[in-house]
Amino acid sequence: RQSNRPYAARTSLADPRRARPGRLSMRPPKIEALHGPWTSGGRRIIVALLFSVHFCWNQSSIASSLRSHHLLASASVIGTASSSKYAAAEDASVIIFYNLFVPPNQHDADHAFEIVKEQLRQVASPISPISKAEAKAVLFYNLIGGDGNEGNDIPQLCRDIHPRFHCEQLNYYNNATESVTLRNLHEYCSLLPDDTTKRVTYLHPKGSFHSHGKQTLWRRMLTNAALHPNCLSPPDERCAVCGAQYYPIFGSMFPGNMFTASCSYVKQLLPPVEGGEYERRREQSIRQFFLLRLEGVLQNTFGFHQDVFYGLGRYQWEHWVGSHPSLLPCEMHSSKMSFMDMAMQEVVEEDARPRKSKLEEQWSLGPNRLMIFDHPPGQSPKWLKRNDREGNFRQYYLTAGHLIRWIEQYQQVPALDSWVYRHFPSGAAWRQLVEKHGVDVINAVLERDRTDVYSPFASAQPEIKFEDIGPNARAVFYQITIPNDSRKHALDVLSDQLQVIAERLHGTTEATQKMASLHYSLSGDVNR
Repeated sequence: RQSNRPYAARTSLADPRRARPGRLSMRPPKIEALHGPWTSGGRRIIVALLFSVHFCWNQSSIASSLRSHHLLASASVIGTASSSKYAAAEDASVIIFYNLFVPPNQHDADHAFEIVKEQLRQVASPISPISKAEAKAVLFYNLIGGDGNEGNDIPQLCRDIHPRFHCEQLNYYNNATESVTLRNLHEYCSLLPDDTTKRVTYLHPKGSFHSHGKQTLWRRMLTNAALHPNCLSPPDERCAVCGAQYYPIFGSMFPGNMFTASCSYVKQLLPPVEGGEYERRREQSIRQFFLLRLEGVLQNTFGFHQDVFYGLGRYQWEHWVGSHPSLLPCEMHSSKMSFMDMAMQEVVEEDARPRKSKLEEQWSLGPNRLMIFDHPPGQSPKWLKRNDREGNFRQYYLTAGHLIRWIEQYQQVPALDSWVYRHFPSGAAWRQLVEKHGVDVINAVLERDRTDVYSPFASAQPEIKFEDIGPNARAVFYQITIPNDSRKHALDVLSDQLQVIAERLHGTTEATQKMASLHYSLSGDVNR
């Protein structure tokens, strides 16, 4: 699997000379050093040597898997231990991975398990109408927090809800994030062949950590959407990930992080390991954007600089399932229903939940929305029109930022027929550049002569030429902006600054005068 991963050639495992301390090299043992006839004893020595190396490598891979996603991927395909861990899913029609967090105090823990019971009944609903002999739902769960015994009753509770509802605990963690259960989901899919048609669902008891009425309705809607028949078995098989609502601004995410995804898509994602390659590359993509913003190549005029929008820290796992450029999402909620409608309203009655008959009519392939804070629905396009097309072209939260993340994380760009180039303002301009430059599109935009590449739109910017005016010359680069409503004041300020520049560069006596050049750009009310 190493050769199928991006940046595989850079890993220490690919070159024994660059191996990190404490890690085994992948170089095979040199058995040519064993001279002499091939006696039975010699064969035994060689077999024993190879078995010892193989056994040590297995142990090292498993022990190091928590530190490196490369070793995790290797460990997941060695032997039958990993595959047997998910044996219960072999004949299941519904496969769920459940991240169960138990709050530290008893009152909140009791509330959390009331949520769990409700969600388990929701999980059983897809198999209830089917013959008991035909359907089977399997739920693998990790228990986080508590004393480790809180989840002991869950398997029996599942059987009581439905005889073909199998629940199985994978691990207990004193403290962990969603990554541990997402990692199990990814590991399960990675064990399947590339042409698998299996789909997996990810759920968690939202509201067990932050308990308030708004979370209750949101959790029920997210759970119902991920378990809806049109998510479990989409009308269009091209759907890679299905959930209540998908948003490409900010990030690429299903808010609330409950979804059903095809394993063939999940296999392409970087393993969701805490401190692993996915996290490192995502952080690197954000650093790259900050540098490009300093250079004036990209911008973020939308604001929203918090970790939740950049997908950093604990929020990175909410951005994980939508992080691949091949993603084709599908949604259960109509575009007329905003995020605010789903998540930010109080529950009127305890049993308030969406009607499935209504949801069934709202399934759609591809994104239906732009910005997560689009309330009432339909405001995002109007808001984006405030920026000119050049501004939208450079906007981080539109096509440009997605391309930076895709290239940094997966060394890939979306296919030319992807929804990405149609859905975002200025997406068509980026498509032309992607068609020409592929994964080098960002580097192409950064080329020194930017008049042809930096912007795909017509520009009044002339070709910049610098004259050599002497070895000790001073150069000043000056951005001059003339506001429309204060032209006279701006020109007065400009005159004063030019006087100061002249005095500082040339001095007041002939002896201190030096050659200087001033290169300036004009913007604003410069036509009069």
